[in-house]
Amino acid sequence: MNSVATGLNGNLAGVVRFGVYEVDPHTGELRRNGVKVKLQEQPFQVLTMLLERPGEVISREEMQRRLWPADTFVDFDHSLNAAIKRLRDALKDSADNPRFVETLARRGYRFVAPVAGALPPNGKAEIRTAPEAKHIAGWVLGALVLVGACLSVGWRLGHGTARAVSTKEVRLTANSADVPVYRASISPDGRLLAYTDPRGLFLREITRDDSHQLWLPTNFKAHSVSWFPDGNHVLLGGTEGEGEKSSLWNLSILGGAPRKLTDVSEGGTVSPDGTKIAFLESNDKFNSSELWLMNADGSQCRKLYEISGYSGSLAWSPNGKRLAYQKATYWPGNSEEVQIESYDLTTEKSRPMYSDYRLQGGLSWSRDGRLFFTRSEEASNAESNVWSIRVDEQTGESRGELTRHTSGPDWKPRPEVSADGKHLAFLRTNIAPTVYVADVDPKTKSVGKLQRLTLDESRSRPYEWTPDGTAILYVSDRDGEFHIFRQRIGATSPELLIDGHDSPNILRLNPDGTEILYTSEPAQGQSSPPAPRRPAFEREKVRMMRAPLAGGTGQLLLEADGINNFQCARAPSRMCVFSRFTKDALAIVQFDSVTGAMKEIFRTSDAGWQNYNWTLAPDGKLLALCKEMRVSQDATIRLISLDSGTERVIHLHEWAGILAFDWAADGKSFWASAMLRGEARALVSIDLRGNVRQALQGEKPYIGWAIRDVAIDWRIKRLDVGRILEKNLVSFFCPWGIFLCG
Repeated sequence: MNSVATGLNGNLAGVVRFGVYEVDPHTGELRRNGVKVKLQEQPFQVLTMLLERPGEVISREEMQRRLWPADTFVDFDHSLNAAIKRLRDALKDSADNPRFVETLARRGYRFVAPVAGALPPNGKAEIRTAPEAKHIAGWVLGALVLVGACLSVGWRLGHGTARAVSTKEVRLTANSADVPVYRASISPDGRLLAYTDPRGLFLREITRDDSHQLWLPTNFKAHSVSWFPDGNHVLLGGTEGEGEKSSLWNLSILGGAPRKLTDVSEGGTVSPDGTKIAFLESNDKFNSSELWLMNADGSQCRKLYEISGYSGSLAWSPNGKRLAYQKATYWPGNSEEVQIESYDLTTEKSRPMYSDYRLQGGLSWSRDGRLFFTRSEEASNAESNVWSIRVDEQTGESRGELTRHTSGPDWKPRPEVSADGKHLAFLRTNIAPTVYVADVDPKTKSVGKLQRLTLDESRSRPYEWTPDGTAILYVSDRDGEFHIFRQRIGATSPELLIDGHDSPNILRLNPDGTEILYTSEPAQGQSSPPAPRRPAFEREKVRMMRAPLAGGTGQLLLEADGINNFQCARAPSRMCVFSRFTKDALAIVQFDSVTGAMKEIFRTSDAGWQNYNWTLAPDGKLLALCKEMRVSQDATIRLISLDSGTERVIHLHEWAGILAFDWAADGKSFWASAMLRGEARALVSIDLRGNVRQALQGEKPYIGWAIRDVAIDWRIKRLDVGRILEKNLVSFFCPWGIFLCG
């Protein structure tokens, strides 16, 4: 489904009220009796249109024009119907007996309740189309212009009171699903934007709609890009050759051959005077990474500092004497402690600048002393925004209040501020996973045509096939809170199976497939800011619930500290296990799916045990474990016999890591979302000898995870022969787009 981000219009009226509801167009919020009601982007846009002209009919054609650009391919009828349904659900309204939104057959919709403070006409941002790319999928973001208004943000975040500023957003790219944007950077004079996507490196003027492609070395895949201070050269990072070896290049936008600087890194940042390049490197140590420095010509490359955590983003101070970096210290079960630190090149010491577990990727330090970063909003929603805080570049100390520069229900990673501090570029994406299904050839493991299952913009996480193989069970927030749904293959909408306030996290079927088991953590309060997150082994007990496969109210099965995953074998086996992190080990606990009785059956505390993923074989006899990432070694899968305790290791040559994996239905192979060296992702099939077959390359939308397939045996009466059909789930993330904020 196509999504158009909602802008904030500086000419909008104040809060609009009707009944017990109020709409704040400045913040994009709907409240009932003062309590915020979850409402996704398109339903809110529909509500805004209706409130502009209460009592008047708004035609479906007008809604189509305003919600979707003319060149966008989308199932308009289904999308609008879904938006209206969500709006009515949020307002507790009825189509048969409407209190707020009335349907007029073949005409449109009308807001029928009394309204105080109606919106002026066109109370949303102007939308325009950019000629840069064709839309090839209904859910690809369209090109648009967004106008921002001042927001009032009143909670305290440890460094003064947060506030928001008035901004104007202009969309600069309109890439399709096939060519998601990777990175972007504004030139020092704020005139040009350089960005990378699967096709290569592109350059465009901020004030024009066209882009042109720059020549790159043969067999080179560009990933990161940043500018040299002269505005004529860019620092380009990526991979090259069949082995996808990392490399860093200096490229002139005026022409000429690129010059390779190093084979060490895929990305870096140039010092303000253009003489040095800093970059981050990973190593094989747990909770560790490295800060490196070299001359701008690639000479004198040396390690500066070993960081006690996994680092991601890097930025120079304006005076070139400090390097700010973001790091995450991994707690068992979650990457919990996230902070920004700065390294003093003179004293060779590091100091903390700002700590917040909701920090996301991206750092940029402007000449006027502001450090820009991305920070997620409520932990439960798919939204992040670009924030800044003032920093003393001499001491590295942050001071003053936080300032929010963006808004909207999506993610905005990798902010990049221009040298003059007047322009800010960032990626904008809806990261809600979309569920696809596909037929798989049982012999070759090749994946057939992908069929999209979930058609809305909600976050949906697939976990199980129904025993008959006709439907998928998944967790989704399509009705505002996370609930459990079942959707049949070919159906356009799911059935709600389990609602309430349990907030299900992971769901599985019990061994005989008659019940749904799911985990649920205690509900969190709405205080702002939320309390710091704790490691899994220190958290409150996680509840495991059980409910009939047909749906209904969940009943408590068991409670245990820090459950982070669980699985059940298939009948006749009765084996069910969950994992939990202790302070020094990963423990596997067997439990009874009827009584809830528990006993620990396996424990591992080898180096890097915190990084293990695991999966239980369909017959319940083998446990497979794999660490998410191996930096300098091949990935491995440990196979543990739960009967004898014996172990053997499967080596996956040339593969850097397994991001998620599960047993195939035959118990003789795995499906996995794997990563080659150079960060190329793929959906693969792995047999028990370590042979890997790529079923689907992840260079396009990002593969999230693979879910166990289901094997269905049936008789074709005329031929009287058996046939096996295997199906598999994959999850994709929406493509990236670049925005400019000034």
